[in-house]
Amino acid sequence: MAALRAALFGVLVAAIASFVYNDPLALRQPVDVSPVLLPPLAVPGASDPSNRLASAEIKYEHQGIGPESLAMDANGSGPYSGLVDGRVVRRSADNSQWEPFAHTSPNRTPQLCDIPPKSQPDPSKEPLCGRPLGLRFHPVTGELYIADAYYGLNRVGLNGGQAEQLVGGKLVDGEKLSFINDLDMDAEDENGTVYFTVSSTKYEMRNFLSMILDGGADGGLYKYDIATREVTRLVPGVAFANGLALSQDRSFLVYCETIRARCNRYWLKGSKAGSHEVFVDLPGVPDNPRLNPRGRFWIAMPAYRTSAYDFLARAPRLRSILLRLHLHPLLLYAGIFGLPNGMIAEVDASGQITDILEDRAGKRVKAPSDVMERGGKLWIASLIVPNLAVLDYVPPGTSTV
Repeated sequence: MAALRAALFGVLVAAIASFVYNDPLALRQPVDVSPVLLPPLAVPGASDPSNRLASAEIKYEHQGIGPESLAMDANGSGPYSGLVDGRVVRRSADNSQWEPFAHTSPNRTPQLCDIPPKSQPDPSKEPLCGRPLGLRFHPVTGELYIADAYYGLNRVGLNGGQAEQLVGGKLVDGEKLSFINDLDMDAEDENGTVYFTVSSTKYEMRNFLSMILDGGADGGLYKYDIATREVTRLVPGVAFANGLALSQDRSFLVYCETIRARCNRYWLKGSKAGSHEVFVDLPGVPDNPRLNPRGRFWIAMPAYRTSAYDFLARAPRLRSILLRLHLHPLLLYAGIFGLPNGMIAEVDASGQITDILEDRAGKRVKAPSDVMERGGKLWIASLIVPNLAVLDYVPPGTSTV
C-alpha cells in the first residue's frame, strides 16, 4: 500500500511539474487584456418593484431569432427589424407575421441561411449570411439604412431586396471598420449625415463575449457624409461602442459603451461641439438608446451589472485566462451575467434616469436590445429571442383619467 501511495504521489508531482513547465493557461505570460474602470454599482432609482416587463405580450413567436433593432417607415408602417438569419423583415399587412424585405449579404440563400422554427442559429454562418443590426429610414428619400455587423453600412430602396454597401471593411485612420453596430441620421444638415458606431476593429460580433473579456477600447463613433461618401472618425477609444441616437433638438448624440456600463454624449452644436462626456452610468450593460415622444431616451440593457461582471472588470489576469480557455458561449454568459432577464431605462436629456422597467426572472423579456415607443405601447426587441415583447406604458406622473 505504501508503495502504491508513493507511486501515486510521484505521478501527482510529475503532473504538477508538467503543468507548471508547459503553462497551458499561459499564467506566466503578460496580461494581454485591458483594465476596465466602472462606476459604483449602485445607481439611484434603478429598480422596478412592480416588475412591469414581466406582463408584456409576446408577438411573432418563433418567426425569426434576434430582432435586434426596430424602425418604422415614413408611412408609419412596421416595425421593421433585422434577424440572425441575415434578413431584414417587416410586419405583414394583416399584422400576423414577419415578411421578408431586404438583405445585406450577396451570398444569402434560404438553403444556406434560413433557420427552422425552434432551432438554434449557427454562429459560423453569420459572416456569410449577414447580421443586420441598427435600422433607420431616411425621412426624405424613404430609403432604409442598415448597420450590418459583417457587411457594414448599407442602404436599400423602397422596394427592398439586395442592399447597397456604402461602408464595409474600410480603413479609417489606419483601422478597419469591421464590426459596424448601429446608426442614426441627421437628414436636415447640409448634405445629410449618417452617424454610426464601430464596436470593435479586433473582434467580430459572434465573438462579443471575447470583446467583453478583452475589455479593449478599440471601438468608436463615426460619421458618413451621404453626398461625398466620406467617413470621419469622431470619437476613438470606445469600449464596445453599441447603439446611438440623435437628441430631439439635434444638438448631441447619445452613444452607448457596453463594457463600461454607460452611455456617452457627443456634442454636435454649441460651445461644446466636438467634445464628448459621460451621459449616464447604468445598472446594466447597454445596447441601443432610442428617442421617445417626450424627448427622452429609452436605453435597453440586455444584462444586469452583476457582482461577477464587476469582479472580472477588476481582474484582467483572470479575464486573460478565460479568453484562452475558449469556453462555450452559453456557459461563459451564464457565469458572467446569470440567466437572461430584462431591464430598460428611460433617461432624460440631462442624463437623469426617470424610469426603470424590469423582468428580473426573464419571464417575458430576455436580453432586450431596443425599445420603440408608439401609441402608448413599448415595442421591445431582443438580440437572442425569437419574438418581440409589447407592453402598454403610461409614463410616471401621467394621469390615466
